[in-house]
Amino acid sequence: MELEIWHLWMLLSVGLFVVEIITSNFSSLCFGIGSLSAGVLAYANFSISIQLVVFLTLSIISILILKPFLKQKLISKKGVHLSIDTNYIAEKPMLWKRLTRIRKKEKLSLQVQVKKPQPPQEK
Repeated sequence: MELEIWHLWMLLSVGLFVVEIITSNFSSLCFGIGSLSAGVLAYANFSISIQLVVFLTLSIISILILKPFLKQKLISKKGVHLSIDTNYIAEKPMLWKRLTRIRKKEKLSLQVQVKKPQPPQEK
């Protein structure tokens, strides 16, 4: 079996989609869409120049439209990014923070409830 140009376009698109899954920066997704469409055109025996024009055009259009839309939808109201771009190094998990707050409250309540021993009373 001979490797045809549409095979290369499809391999490129699959590779770009895998890179997108790993990085989550949405640029690979846009180029993957362009290469997928160029692969469909290559399978339909369009010329290489038309394939390249469609690849570049759809990649640029998807970068201009899809990337800002997805970034807007994947940023929460608090401004926290839900992608892998967020740096979690040296951050304590929320559960850990909550447990330490509970422990501190318990220590404070224990300190308040502790009574000093009274000397025995004489009869």
